[in-house]
Amino acid sequence: MNLEDAASAATIASFFVAVMGFLFIWMQIRDAKLTSSASAISAIYEKLVVLINELPVQNDEPELWKHAFTNVLNQLELACAVCLDGQISGRTGRLGVKLISDILSTIEEDDVLRKYTESAVHSPETFINIRDFCRKHKSSWQGLVVT
Repeated sequence: MNLEDAASAATIASFFVAVMGFLFIWMQIRDAKLTSSASAISAIYEKLVVLINELPVQNDEPELWKHAFTNVLNQLELACAVCLDGQISGRTGRLGVKLISDILSTIEEDDVLRKYTESAVHSPETFINIRDFCRKHKSSWQGLVVT
């Protein structure tokens, strides 16, 4: 084997090593994205559960209830932004989209919740991520009315 043959063999071998390296990097990035997605959905879920469980009885303290419910809407706005930014993926991503869609459906189907949601909108930018999320993931959603 002469020097040219050795150089050619080394070039071919380095190509395969580079391809294997790229494959390994791709797998690491994919795993990191799935881990990040699971963490994001877990944090969103935990925060929403806390906020929903902290809602006071509406008839006892209507202003306090409205403020607490606005916190839920703000957390939903953040959750929708995370989804729209592509920060969730895989099964946890699908679970997150389903969770947000279910909560939004509950709000939409309840006259009182829908009324409070509509009254919380104070500009065209209010809850824009919720509206964009609904356009993308919830074809039956009628959207939030800007008053």
